[in-house]
Amino acid sequence: MPKPNGYFFYMQAMRDETPQWRGKSNADLSLLCSKGWNSLTSQEKQPYNDMKHTSGIALPKSGRKVIEGQRLEKGETDLGGQDSLGRSLYQIHLSNNESARKFEVEENWCALQAQDLVRNNNFRKEFYVVKITNYCITEEMVPKVYVPAEVSIGAFNIYDGLSKTKKLNAFCKAEIPFGFTLEVKTTSEDKLKLPFPFHEAKPYNKVAQMISDFVVDTVIASNINNGADETLAQQQQQQNQEVVLFTHPKDRETCIQNLAAIFGGQNKIPFKVMSLADLVAGFYNYKTDNDKISSTAMGECLHHDKIEMDLTDRFCELHETTDNPVCSTAILTLWIKSARKILQTAGYRVQQEKQYKPKSTVPENFQW
Repeated sequence: MPKPNGYFFYMQAMRDETPQWRGKSNADLSLLCSKGWNSLTSQEKQPYNDMKHTSGIALPKSGRKVIEGQRLEKGETDLGGQDSLGRSLYQIHLSNNESARKFEVEENWCALQAQDLVRNNNFRKEFYVVKITNYCITEEMVPKVYVPAEVSIGAFNIYDGLSKTKKLNAFCKAEIPFGFTLEVKTTSEDKLKLPFPFHEAKPYNKVAQMISDFVVDTVIASNINNGADETLAQQQQQQNQEVVLFTHPKDRETCIQNLAAIFGGQNKIPFKVMSLADLVAGFYNYKTDNDKISSTAMGECLHHDKIEMDLTDRFCELHETTDNPVCSTAILTLWIKSARKILQTAGYRVQQEKQYKPKSTVPENFQW
């Protein structure tokens, strides 16, 4: 089956970059793009020529005309059209391939992190976990608008679990999209158990500053604990430390979009958001020979909807009296507690948590 040449990939890129060309056929594009292609140097053409070997795209078999609505044979890809939202099928294909490669790189990075910490017996290396709830997500709008509500971030390590002191909990003041006031009010009062309006909530820029300050301070403190003086620790943070926030893989895209709303755009988020399941699977698989687990399966094991654990005294201050299962602090607590239980089955030593004993409501001098 023939592979498309570099000129084909150049045409699709021009189609995506030029709105008035998006409805053009490949034949029309060929006429429109020839002048631009011929003006490129060999070096400028090389990235498009390389795509022939990396894109995974194969054109329909020679002599076979693909009719609209006709089912393609295995391995054939019709990339000349658009989806229902007007997006280039070619760009969607490349985006999916790029995402797959990105996730593979991150999975390998997490595995290397686990190997390094196990070899150095450093099970108190701190990571960060994040959970953000929403007042609403406008599924009907294009693009969707994400309205973040409660933000919880905690430092954790494999041995001790979630830190009781290094944690952040903040509530965002809702920037309500037009027509969604009732939905935000209902979600706030009925699901999130927040009064509406919630006067303690802070605007996005204040929450963004709180998140940045929290992560920077805890990274510097961690460097100091590892033997660096305070000045050197600050320099390390500023120069070469890219902070990673871990979240559940099912929450990852929503978490990124929420952070984008808080920080004012995806390109302004000062952290990477990665899969907690990748990290836990990296630790688990390093200890097991014949019982490997995929990141997908690990994600199912960690999902809070499938975990039943005692969360007494694990809610944020606002939710501790409402016992709210949607509390973001409680959810990330479930993720870490279940992750440590899974790693314990793989042979890791973890600090046992003290059992909570409720205070007696019976007076000491009460006579039965």
